[in-house]
Amino acid sequence: MSLISQYKLKKDSTPDIVARLASDLANPLIIPPVVFGVMGYSQHLMNSETVLLITLSAFFFTIIPAVTALTLAHYRSFRSLDFPERKSRTRLYGFTILSFIAGSIFIAVLFNESLIRLLTLIFSINLVCGFIINFKWKISAHCAALASGGIFLLLVGFTGSSGNFPSIATGFFLLLMVLPLVLWARYQIGIHSVSELAGGTVLGFLLTIFVFTLWFSTQ
Repeated sequence: MSLISQYKLKKDSTPDIVARLASDLANPLIIPPVVFGVMGYSQHLMNSETVLLITLSAFFFTIIPAVTALTLAHYRSFRSLDFPERKSRTRLYGFTILSFIAGSIFIAVLFNESLIRLLTLIFSINLVCGFIINFKWKISAHCAALASGGIFLLLVGFTGSSGNFPSIATGFFLLLMVLPLVLWARYQIGIHSVSELAGGTVLGFLLTIFVFTLWFSTQ
């Protein structure tokens, strides 16, 4: 869960350098503002509203968790901002959940769009589930965020709730191009095993589909 990794590569090889770069650029903290931005455009918000939505999501879902990660790594002398040890992620998960909840409240109050509120709920639930699972098993937050954001955009596009090209195109891009690259990258640099990568991906997919379906079945 790093914004800029301090993980030292064991080999100064091109595949490792590419993997490290891909892992950092597709950080799970970066995914929410991207998805919120696409949703703002899809929901035909005014430009000022879309900018506000992106700003709020970036502040609560990216900046605060990133600063928390930097602070924890500094004071606890963690060797990597990837927090490769499972137990080292517990405190970071806790602070990040609090920030996500605060951000979700702000967004829910300021934006009346059902899908935008649903998106805040999905990101928060996925994070809480990842936190609970982390007590027994470390899964990939990178893959969970990508799978969740990508499948949400596809569900929005194909169910006709939005139906515009950017949602579908971005969803496919995240799932078919970015996610496979990150799966390879996180394994290549030794942060996750295959089962941990699969666990994060499955969690993101299934929870998002479940919450999305439940949300509209109760409307």
